[in-house]
Amino acid sequence: MTLALVSTAPAADAVSQTAPDLPEVADLNACDQLLLWCLRRRHEGDDSRRMIRYGIGYACGALAADQAYGSFERCYSLITGHCRRSLKIGCVADACLSRDECALMALIDSARRRQTELAQRRSEWLIRSEMAALCCREVRQMVAAFDQAAMRTAEPVEDGAASPTG
Repeated sequence: MTLALVSTAPAADAVSQTAPDLPEVADLNACDQLLLWCLRRRHEGDDSRRMIRYGIGYACGALAADQAYGSFERCYSLITGHCRRSLKIGCVADACLSRDECALMALIDSARRRQTELAQRRSEWLIRSEMAALCCREVRQMVAAFDQAAMRTAEPVEDGAASPTG
């Protein structure tokens, strides 16, 4: 089963985009903003891969970019290949996270905090149960790669730094 990602362009889903209970991208830490930017860019299609690799390198340095990008691609492929349902992934310009993006960010947060059981439950909510453990491992590795890459950079990632072209 391949995941059908549904775009949430601002005009198409204005109600959920402006709902007060959805967090804003600006509320995320810099590393999570970069991960969200990668997810939204990757959702645009295979042509975005080079842009994502460049964005990670721009934000974290070229040496760290290969590992972080590879981890991201493995997670993206796993989630999109084994998702329980179509996910709503926003546009790069959306100020708020969709509910599905919130669920992905919660999974990332539980993996970062090494809350294995919580990460497992969150993973099972998104993807088929038999793939949840693998998903948790891949997300943990991705988070570690991105966190390590972010620590290597001398300057913090500023708003928009990971997206040189928008």
